[in-house]
Amino acid sequence: MADRLLSTRSDGVPAIDTMTVIETIEAGYLYRKTRDGKAAAKAVLGQQMGVFDRLEADRRLTVQQKAELDHHKGKALLRLGDRRAAITQFEAVLSGPHPLNESRLQLVKLLAGDVSRAADVEAMTRALLEGFGQRGDVTNSVFLAAVESLPWRDAPWRDALISAHGSPMVTR
Repeated sequence: MADRLLSTRSDGVPAIDTMTVIETIEAGYLYRKTRDGKAAAKAVLGQQMGVFDRLEADRRLTVQQKAELDHHKGKALLRLGDRRAAITQFEAVLSGPHPLNESRLQLVKLLAGDVSRAADVEAMTRALLEGFGQRGDVTNSVFLAAVESLPWRDAPWRDALISAHGSPMVTR
């Protein structure tokens, strides 16, 4: 599928085409994990990692397509057990030209237990909640996952966030 996309001679690559490749890799992993077990799913996913780099090298992709590709590569790295590389990948998406709230959410989840990154987790969580309630640039699913990821122990900023953003949590 990626080969067909890369061999197309056009000025751009339709977003649906890149997302089809990305989501096929992800769905294939989940299917294999259920059918054949985690080890088999990881083995195939490991073999497919080169697809991300090959697509990334295509200069026809938009900055949004590249960000989505990098985000899904981070998710794949996480599934392969490379937490550090996944964190680096998600941080690269956030510092790039098209930051994704989905990458911000992944970092909130991955860094929640790291006391040295508590301020980062708070800032990213705040950005997600404000993005939903004020800017409107956070999807329902990302917002709900951010709420679910709120720390429930020893995080005084959590109560302030819930007070400030509780209305969208209840009314939407």
